[in-house]
Amino acid sequence: MSADRKGIDTAAATVVHELAHKAIYELRLPPNGHWFGLPDTDGDEIPDNVEVTFGTDPHTMRTWPDFPVSNDAPMLDQEVYCERRAQNARAVPARDWANPGKNSKNPF
Repeated sequence: MSADRKGIDTAAATVVHELAHKAIYELRLPPNGHWFGLPDTDGDEIPDNVEVTFGTDPHTMRTWPDFPVSNDAPMLDQEVYCERRAQNARAVPARDWANPGKNSKNPF
């Protein structure tokens, strides 16, 4: 899976991706986080049962080391999880204050 995003959709996907990281953190918080205390064999902050459902390997932090998130991010299963959450994120072009922008010939 590779992302094919342009323009404001890139910003929307980035926000959704980062919010997914925040949600993981909150899901793990004691005492009421839904993921608090669940087994996480590989230590990637995604519980084993979620990884099995999601399709990543709960015994390794890097199920797909070549997953195309970015060149500087470790390809941890958490990055794959967050990127998949952001996969179909789309912005509302009518709310894009920079559309078409000073230096843009926006064909999107």
